[in-house]
Amino acid sequence: MSASPVRLLYCGDVQTGPRRFRDAGLEVVVVHAGVSPEHLVAVAVQEDVGLVAVTDPQLGALAAGLLDEDVVVFWVSSASGLSSSPEPPD
Repeated sequence: MSASPVRLLYCGDVQTGPRRFRDAGLEVVVVHAGVSPEHLVAVAVQEDVGLVAVTDPQLGALAAGLLDEDVVVFWVSSASGLSSSPEPPD
């Protein structure tokens, strides 16, 4: 019996970002950049994702504050690949 793939919500540059995660074996749901934190959270809940990757650290920090603690939100940079969890806004 094989485990289900991890579901990830990706918000950002759709040209290159989602492919990296799909190639790593994740199931990727894509939301285009420019959505509100509330919209991002609604999609994350609806799609039952465990991970949320964003290219906008401020959006990630705001969304992380609205999501359950079991959902991991992290920031990705198109220049360097994966990075760390976003810092909460001041």
